[in-house]
Amino acid sequence: MRLLPRYSSTAIAAAAFAVTLAAACGGGEDETAGPAETETETETETGTETNEATALGDDCEDTSLVVSAPTKLAATLRNATPPPADSSTCGADGPVVFVRVTIEDRVDATFSARGRAYTPKLSVLLPGCVASPTDPERVLACADALPTTLTDIGPNLELLVALGIAADDPALELPAAEAEQADPLDFELDIELRAVLGEDQACGSGQGRCEAGTVCLSADEDGAEVWRCRRPPADSCVAPGQLAVPEPGAAALVEISPDEAHSDAHEHPCTGWRRPERVEQLELPPGLPANATLVVRADDPRVGLALRGPSCLPEQALACAPASASESETTLAWGGAGELSALAEANDAPLLFIELPQPADDEADPPTPITVSVEIVSD
Repeated sequence: MRLLPRYSSTAIAAAAFAVTLAAACGGGEDETAGPAETETETETETGTETNEATALGDDCEDTSLVVSAPTKLAATLRNATPPPADSSTCGADGPVVFVRVTIEDRVDATFSARGRAYTPKLSVLLPGCVASPTDPERVLACADALPTTLTDIGPNLELLVALGIAADDPALELPAAEAEQADPLDFELDIELRAVLGEDQACGSGQGRCEAGTVCLSADEDGAEVWRCRRPPADSCVAPGQLAVPEPGAAALVEISPDEAHSDAHEHPCTGWRRPERVEQLELPPGLPANATLVVRADDPRVGLALRGPSCLPEQALACAPASASESETTLAWGGAGELSALAEANDAPLLFIELPQPADDEADPPTPITVSVEIVSD
């Protein structure tokens, strides 16, 4: 971890004043000597109108705040300047400083910031300083009072973090602190990392999490039990289960044991966030009537259901049924106007996503098997 010290804004200003004073009282040196005058002019040009040195990181293009994550960085907004109009700083139109962050490994990265007398506005951006117009694609995350996490990023990644304050924040009216004292505009940036492990990598407690579509599972390898990130069967679009849907009048059943391992690889408009899931590719019978409707029922209302076209692209979402605490089951129905029969005619197999409830923490309410029925109904 690389930790940069916090530089007091008062100390910076004092250092700048000392250089200016030394130049003015040159100890008998020739007043026309170039170096001393040039140094004084440089300090004035890089300072504010009150001849105070600007904050570290005030210049986006040439910020001196450079860190490698994970890290904690203490700095200040005292004597920082506002960003250009329309810049991508998540509403921070008051003073802003910029931090260049390097991330070496594949990780989940959590960013949080705390101000001494204010709540900093934090922006995580792609590298580069763009003033105007705003480029929304550069903004990866915005945070105010709560931390923000970027999942599965890196390796060998550089990011730009902007930390600022609203122009009307009352903290800007507070006086600067004395030398070596904490300033009201000081802040601390905290960047925490969690390793993301690829398929077949060794896994276990404290090693990070397995990538989407894999789960930390044990298997016998040459007589030894080895835990690796493995891809469970019927777990994602990469390797879905194959379910033959019968002709109208019968139903196919999917039994899911509470001990069955599944990962979280997909999200849908109404369900799927941070839920383990089972994915089944539905083999439709030929010759379906135009009014054929696909009906899927889960006997546990905590289950969410979603249906996509055979390519698995989110744009091919066909139907979605969220989990509900007030119902006795979750039901998804799609078709009835020729859509299902057209898929069957084209020999296309849609994908059914069974979004499972999170494992129960209450031992008094142990998990139970889940049954999902899939049938075709036609009048």
